Amino acid sequence: MASTDPASPHKDFFLRVFVNGTGRSQFLHKTNPNLPAGTVIVKEKLAAGDSAQPDLLTVMRKREPGYDARHHDWEYSVVDKHGKVIEQGALPRCISCHEGQSQSDFLYRSYMTVR
Repeated sequence: MASTDPASPHKDFFLRVFVNGTGRSQFLHKTNPNLPAGTVIVKEKLAAGDSAQPDLLTVMRKREPGYDARHHDWEYSVVDKHGKVIEQGALPRCISCHEGQSQSDFLYRSYMTVR
């Protein structure tokens, strides 16, 4: 599903989201989740809804408590379509957008079709 938020850096892409087993249940079923350390969320950014390969990947990894407590200990990564990490860490650009979702552990889930 494409993002509909006009300010979103994901707005010009279709999205396919994957969550590892560590945080999957909370991500899918809790209104206000608090995902555990070790949760990894990968968002494939696709040029079209039927694209076979992503143009870019964005990754959120919930780190150990204290990594960045003010921002719920999330580490952000941007990965190109070849798997090369472009940038990684407590990225201010990502944090500035996600911190508005502190009640849901910094997660936007409006694009989800299953809850």
